[in-house]
Amino acid sequence: MENFAGKFIVIDGTDGSGKTTQFNFLIETLKNRGFAVEIADFPQYNTKSAGLVEEYLSGKYGSADEVKPKISSIFYACDRYDASFKIRKWLQEGKIVVSNRYVSANMGHQGAKIADPAKRKEFFDWLYDLEYNLFEIPKPDLNIILHVESKIAQQLAQQRQREDWVGKTKDIHEENLDHLLHAEQTYLEIAEYPNFKLIECTRDGQIMSREEIQRTVWQEVEQLIRPPQIETQTTTNKDGWIEVICGCMFSGKSTEAAKRITKELIAKNREILIFVPQESSREITLSESNTSINTSGKLVSRNGKIFSAIEFPKDQPSAILQYIESQNRPITTVVIEEAHFCHYSLVQVCKKLAEDYKLRVIVVGLDQTFDDEGFGPMPALMVEAEFVTKELAVCVECGSQSANKSWLDKNAREKLEGKILVGDSQYIALCRHCKNKFKKQDTN
Repeated sequence: MENFAGKFIVIDGTDGSGKTTQFNFLIETLKNRGFAVEIADFPQYNTKSAGLVEEYLSGKYGSADEVKPKISSIFYACDRYDASFKIRKWLQEGKIVVSNRYVSANMGHQGAKIADPAKRKEFFDWLYDLEYNLFEIPKPDLNIILHVESKIAQQLAQQRQREDWVGKTKDIHEENLDHLLHAEQTYLEIAEYPNFKLIECTRDGQIMSREEIQRTVWQEVEQLIRPPQIETQTTTNKDGWIEVICGCMFSGKSTEAAKRITKELIAKNREILIFVPQESSREITLSESNTSINTSGKLVSRNGKIFSAIEFPKDQPSAILQYIESQNRPITTVVIEEAHFCHYSLVQVCKKLAEDYKLRVIVVGLDQTFDDEGFGPMPALMVEAEFVTKELAVCVECGSQSANKSWLDKNAREKLEGKILVGDSQYIALCRHCKNKFKKQDTN
């Protein structure tokens, strides 16, 4: 079975347990905490792959008990096989995939049709082989089973309007209280399997509040995605913190970062990882040799310092967290180059690295655009940082060493057409006063 960079979480449980509500709550919570999240929902109603499932649930092939467990299970398995390609891709990209029902639903509802425990176990083994070995669909890291007593579940199911299947209010499972009772017992049974966690959703015959259930769900998820504990004897970091190195084009930001990196590499008990957005790749001219080098997968300073870096999508800063969690060594320092290109969620990622992982976080990037506006997440990171180093360049117009502005001429700006220009040959560094002069000339 494949090892993925991402995490796969399934929300399932007895009917009427609020699976969809908790599913949506979890997605919102993960996104608010800066994680890249993708959604799977089964069955995939109103798609070709779920056609047989819809016919089965409508009663076309008979009642729930009349359709043999293996036959109906194949309907659902084919639907999951269809979705497995996108799920696998998301997990390879380091995303958290949250699924509303999965193989556990077949185990619960189809296993409920089999009264003999030994034959039910035999069915589970057959189903496992079908889904995970024959169809090779991804295995979840965590299966959360929400439990509500059957009688309460049926009442809730009858009250709600099914929104995910147009024109249908309930299915042959919900109409059959005996089936719900058997499914409830089967869900309780499969909750004992590895990577399954049972969450009780009722107390004293009453359903608990959504928020209370949500807190319990989050506790389980947080244990899965929280950072690995770093042994204090292998690191000198007692507390994490954030450092920002910023400035305009040609100010020596990467050169200053290279100094920090070199010291980290020399020091004992330090482990450093360097990250750079995939989209920031460009050609840079080294000052001493006057040669050009592509920065893809590297942190490059103009004075010739080159360090290997891990690329990640600029819109998915949470991939940094996923990568660190996959390491089997204690990381002490993280450097993020070209941070201005990143999604704003990088702020939350850096806070998590400093506060939860207790790491030294060094963020490098432009603090301003050529329009003198804050660049991406950099202003917010400067607010969060314990240390801010602002580098200044030499103004190409007057020679002042206080240049803090980047300038892109009007012709180059017009060619951008809303795109971000990655490069340095079209830019120049200017001091505040010379830039104002250039602006006036540009408007004439």
